Amino acid sequence: MIEILTLPLGGIMETTVTRSEEDSAMTAVLHVAFELAERSWRLGFTTGLGQKARQRSVEAGDLAGVEREIERARRRFGLAEQTRVVSCYEAGMEGFWLHRALEERGIENVVVDSASIDVKRGRRTAKTDRLDVGALVRKLVQCVSGDRKVWSVVRVPPAEAEDLRHNDRELIRLGDEKNAVLNGIRGLLKTQGIRLGRVRELAKQVSSARTWNGQEIGSELKARLLRMGERLQLIEKQMQEVKGRREELREEDTPVAEKARQLQEVCSL
Repeated sequence: MIEILTLPLGGIMETTVTRSEEDSAMTAVLHVAFELAERSWRLGFTTGLGQKARQRSVEAGDLAGVEREIERARRRFGLAEQTRVVSCYEAGMEGFWLHRALEERGIENVVVDSASIDVKRGRRTAKTDRLDVGALVRKLVQCVSGDRKVWSVVRVPPAEAEDLRHNDRELIRLGDEKNAVLNGIRGLLKTQGIRLGRVRELAKQVSSARTWNGQEIGSELKARLLRMGERLQLIEKQMQEVKGRREELREEDTPVAEKARQLQEVCSL
């Protein structure tokens, strides 16, 4: 009788264990936080709030190293290969390429607005003013557990839409540079008692301008002003080129052009 009972009980136990492992893989989550810096990335791993974060470093941009550390963390925590992996990093200098690379590798990632994280100053690193990786991974656990108020997530645009934004962003930057040069020219002239309204044909304006006591502008200041005028001309030329390219994109009958038109409509609201 004992032998007859052993087989079904063994079968039941084996099925139970298998189901238990599958359930564990379905419910377990490996949380990964990135603390990004110029030369290296600090990674923090945990499966829950009650567990001390495992911390490792990889060279900045080393995705193969990131994958190796994720696999090592899986083994360290006794997780199945199919265990869900969720990661996060604070928005900043790396942009969105890392997000896309992680998603492509089957890792769920969120890009966090660092300004939205309510945290004591001491938890941020001195060099980067970013949340240290241990605190960041704990915030991630809270977020995955359902606490959506822990931070604000940045919406990652499609790669094509992000590319189309460069024209508008460059125009804004060039406009700022133009204003800076114009203000610099006017400021230098003002130190000599010269008030200049609109800058037109700067070389002629500088040659004909007279200082507070009726003298010509000094040779070195004049040379400096003329170099600034050359920079101004280059900026204005580039602004026209960018505007022209933007118009070309809007006139094309392509999906990219349609996105450009939609983006322009959004920017004009």
